[in-house]
Amino acid sequence: MVVYKGFGHGINKPKSMRAVMQHNLAWFNHYLFGDALPDLSNLPIPKKPVGEGGT
Repeated sequence: MVVYKGFGHGINKPKSMRAVMQHNLAWFNHYLFGDALPDLSNLPIPKKPVGEGGT
């Protein structure tokens, strides 16, 4: 089970939503399609493309 710090029931931040989707995809790929189970605590964090975000 993955617990997201600061979230009760709903995930409402884009980065956290993406992390949940990546965890779900990894779970389904492993348990339904036989892929190796990755270390879910160490998934890569998506980088913001250069030039976005105003910094």
